Amino acid sequence: MLFKVIGLEFRASKIDTYYDKGLQDRNRLINDVIGMSKDIKPDDYKMVIKHKRNLPVDREALFEMALKATGILSRETILRMFPKEIVDDVDKELERLEGEVPEVDLDDLGIED
Repeated sequence: MLFKVIGLEFRASKIDTYYDKGLQDRNRLINDVIGMSKDIKPDDYKMVIKHKRNLPVDREALFEMALKATGILSRETILRMFPKEIVDDVDKELERLEGEVPEVDLDDLGIED
């Protein structure tokens, strides 16, 4: 799915460049006004521009990849592969997994239903 929107991603990154230039110009103008004051130095304020894309996540493929990686990668690494909307806090999720009792297959114990 991400491959299908790659053209849109390229166009969005181009737009981001213009947007960043405008924000940097605005920041320069604001710093010029702030610089006129005797008490405040414009260098005291730092501006960081961050962009966050809202690209679609193919959850089914992500879960399949996690299942295939089980036994190869650690649980923590696998949980960190998931986006924040699925696994918000990896450490809490690992604690929950430790607290869970593993399911026991009745056939392994020789008990029939």
